[in-house]
Amino acid sequence: MPHDFGAISPIMEPHFDHYQLLHTIGKGTFGVVKLARYIISGVEVAVKAIDRQGAYRPEQEVETMKSLNHPNIIKFYQVIDTKSTIFIIMEHASRGSLYEYLQHIGRMNEHEAWHIYRQLISAIHSCHQKDIIHRDLKAENVLLDVETMKSLNHPNIIKFYQV
Repeated sequence: MPHDFGAISPIMEPHFDHYQLLHTIGKGTFGVVKLARYIISGVEVAVKAIDRQGAYRPEQEVETMKSLNHPNIIKFYQVIDTKSTIFIIMEHASRGSLYEYLQHIGRMNEHEAWHIYRQLISAIHSCHQKDIIHRDLKAENVLLDVETMKSLNHPNIIKFYQV
């Protein structure tokens, strides 16, 4: 069974480990994010695939994600490491990004904006308490799920460097 997304035949139903890959939900400089279903429980997850041959090394991102546990921060589940690809399995935020939401609705009312702002500040505060900073806060990196705002964990979340 191939483990890199490029090697998966579009005709076959793609599976790897205990995950059924569904479709692409995002692309970035260092990889692709796919929606997947954990076959055992049926829960949908996001799977970030990072090519090992590229310049980006996700070890710091993974260690940082493991250390975070907050209701408004995307949860890290697992890493699957193969010869060619690193797969980071994490919580899926089903409503997409705050940017996409604002593009769709135009403007938020004050109560809704306050609710999202409060959750974002809580998530940032939790990170700062652990000496972790996010270097790229913007609407595209704030993800929404059914009940809460989730802050996207990606390479721009880093640990403070002790001086």
